[in-house]
Amino acid sequence: MAFGKSCYTPTIAEIFLMFAHASVTLDLEISHRFLEIGHTQNENDSMHAVIEVAKKRHSNIYTPNQWIILIKMAKVTPLQYRVKGMSQEDCFSFKPVVQKQNWKSTNTAEVVKISKISENHFDPKNPYKVYFTYSFSEN
Repeated sequence: MAFGKSCYTPTIAEIFLMFAHASVTLDLEISHRFLEIGHTQNENDSMHAVIEVAKKRHSNIYTPNQWIILIKMAKVTPLQYRVKGMSQEDCFSFKPVVQKQNWKSTNTAEVVKISKISENHFDPKNPYKVYFTYSFSEN
């Protein structure tokens, strides 16, 4: 969840690198599909709406801990949202590593259209290699 417009939003390349790192570290094959805009609704949509309404009812929030309290209290029906507080040590920035990588072309010199990618795959047997398709019908 983003805490506000002043917070850093990771780029697609950083997210790809995070998946690649998780694939190698956890020895997992990971596939990630991008949702088509306007084609889905999930429980997170309503969760975000509930939190936004709770935020409007309260004045200002100054610390991450206040966000935790607000999110826990946002849902008034039986099961409150579970929130896991994190510290700075729990966070890792992929930004410095991403800047050293080539994200503009494939190993065959084709231009990568990152915004057009529909699915990507990460295999620990081929560490830090990103397999991707522009269409769900491609292999």
